[in-house]
Amino acid sequence: MSLRNLKKDLPAYLFLLICQSILFWPVLFQGALLAGGDVNYQYSIWTQFFVDWVRQGVFPFWNPYAFCGTPFLHDMQTATLYPPGWIHFFLPIPWSFGFSAYLHTLFAGCCFYVLSQRWLERRLARTLSALLFMSGAFITSRLLVGEPTVTQAYAWMPLFFHAGLGVAEAPSVRGTALFAWICAMVFLSGHPHLPFLLLHLFAALVVIQQIRSIGHDGGIKRILSGWGALIAGGLLALLIVSPQAGPFLEFAGHSATRAGGATYKFAAEGSLEPHFMLLQIMPLFFGDPGDKSFWVTTAPYMELTAYMGTFGMLLILSSIFLNRKPLFWLWMISLALAGVLALGEQTPLHWLFYKFMPGWDHFRNPGRSLVISTFSGCVLAGYGLEGLLSRKDPAQLRRLIATLLILSITIAFTGFILLTQRERILNIMARDVSIAASQFMGTASEYQPEQFTDRFGWMVFSVFLLSGGCLGYLLFLTGFYVRPHWWKPLGFLLVIACAMDLLWFGGRFLQALTREEWEKSISRTPRSCRPSMQNRSQGACWWLIPDWTGGFNRSTRSCFPIPRCDMESGLSVVTAPRF
Repeated sequence: MSLRNLKKDLPAYLFLLICQSILFWPVLFQGALLAGGDVNYQYSIWTQFFVDWVRQGVFPFWNPYAFCGTPFLHDMQTATLYPPGWIHFFLPIPWSFGFSAYLHTLFAGCCFYVLSQRWLERRLARTLSALLFMSGAFITSRLLVGEPTVTQAYAWMPLFFHAGLGVAEAPSVRGTALFAWICAMVFLSGHPHLPFLLLHLFAALVVIQQIRSIGHDGGIKRILSGWGALIAGGLLALLIVSPQAGPFLEFAGHSATRAGGATYKFAAEGSLEPHFMLLQIMPLFFGDPGDKSFWVTTAPYMELTAYMGTFGMLLILSSIFLNRKPLFWLWMISLALAGVLALGEQTPLHWLFYKFMPGWDHFRNPGRSLVISTFSGCVLAGYGLEGLLSRKDPAQLRRLIATLLILSITIAFTGFILLTQRERILNIMARDVSIAASQFMGTASEYQPEQFTDRFGWMVFSVFLLSGGCLGYLLFLTGFYVRPHWWKPLGFLLVIACAMDLLWFGGRFLQALTREEWEKSISRTPRSCRPSMQNRSQGACWWLIPDWTGGFNRSTRSCFPIPRCDMESGLSVVTAPRF
């Protein structure tokens, strides 16, 4: 990248910086702490454990606190050897996790901007694609619980694609070394599932790229040398990460669920129900996960959606009409195929992948396939915006306007039908919940329709919000058609509207607390732990916890410690049967 191009791209990077800084404002400028359960009850305690021991000059290969002790380095999710994770040595924990999430998501957006130059000509379209990748629901929804390893792996994928495609096109020692280093960062980031899924899309891109180069000078030789460079880079990366990869593979070989391949029941755990696909276009249809009114399932919301904003979705639709570039069908097929795979056991396709595709029998949560939809959708949305900015075929734009007008009217009409059927829908909700409660609990009181007005309200709100978004986008399309010479300000305003949509939606997932609120609500040391902590001697303190053979939500198990409190409290915990 030349200095001249960097200066031209600087406004795009500045725009991404501003958007992400607004989202993370409480963390960056108010010192707030992420309220997510995973980051507070697992990752931050792991990290504090690691940091404390390293500062004492001891590398903690072993965690003595869980059960009778478990390997620590062997667990990839601890990400102990991940270089960017070493900021926790210099910043206060757990605030450092919010700052790390900010840096990684911003890095993801900037790298996707660089990557999208391969497929998008206009800087504004590349900015939009980067914004969607950086702030889409697939990654921002994970702030609600705090999954730093997912964010870390996600952030490196655009650079992985960019370096890998570059090596495949023009093999070089420098390019291969860079690719190996990026592969190592992806592995050390601590979450192999997302890279595994996106590797399929990467392989498809490389194959198509190589096929298209066959007719050029040195076609076959270039193809072979490209694949050789990719393999060499992968092997070099494996050598770099061997201190982590070796222990991890040894540890994984003892997994009760994954060693030798998981059962299909395990691999299909986390499959999306067909009606969950509504969340891709109406993310609040079943309630707001931010205020815990999301009701349709107990599955984590972050595993259910890849929402990219109403305008982002409509720009993907626009790409069908306006801008079918050479790779259009690859992106569209990838988007649709990933959506089908996310349904898991609901379709035979996931079973076929589980049975015949290497690696699919070692992972669960098929819903994470939506990361492929996110990646593909970002490029398609860029195609759609480029089609609007190019102003080549007014007839195509007229067809798109007509389609959007019909779609807007249809969605609004659906909303009015819901309003007319309000009582009937509420009665159905009350009946179904009463039946389910009776089957689960044996006896249950009848639920009343008025208890479900909030659920119905979210449905109607989501439908009319989508209809309003379609009408707003229709106004932009009309502006492009009637005033084509206004394409620059209209395009910029459209990107701003996308950013506002994503910030409004993503803000509900970044739930941050002040230090006082955090200490009051995130109590990682249960009361039942404290007497043992106060009375323990200098040696190890063993704490016997009865196994109530029940669910975590039952009141009889209230004495069970919050996950990882044993490490923070310095207690070795043993679970024993209750007689």
